[in-house]
Amino acid sequence: MRKIAALPFLATLLMSAGSMAAGAPETAMAEWLSNHSADGKTVVLANDRTTGAPGYVCGSVDSARSVVTLVPDGKDVPDQQKAKLFKAGLAMAQCRPATGRFTPIAVHESRFIVCGEECASDWTALEAKDANGRTVGLIFDGSIM
Repeated sequence: MRKIAALPFLATLLMSAGSMAAGAPETAMAEWLSNHSADGKTVVLANDRTTGAPGYVCGSVDSARSVVTLVPDGKDVPDQQKAKLFKAGLAMAQCRPATGRFTPIAVHESRFIVCGEECASDWTALEAKDANGRTVGLIFDGSIM
């Protein structure tokens, strides 16, 4: 009898797991912000690592995503080659160093590039709002957070 009584609970649990998966982008954004934002809402980008994180602003979210996804994921490609691909992608997409406060609204792809001993970059493509409320594509380096 006990096992049968647990079935409705199990069904409810499984159905709620499905709805949690449907909300995964919101959960991913909240988790990302908790790891990379001092106030849980915004990120500050700067050319100087003491006043903010390094990053780039691109003309569109698709441009930011294309730069990040140009870098192969995994260990099959040497990190020096990944860094060259990343820099080439920034130039092709006409992304420029970003400064200021941005409000991320969606988190997309990430790539990790080792640049030396105790040196690495953790680049993430973001959809964000700038200070004027415009939607922009950001590439954020979360390695110093």
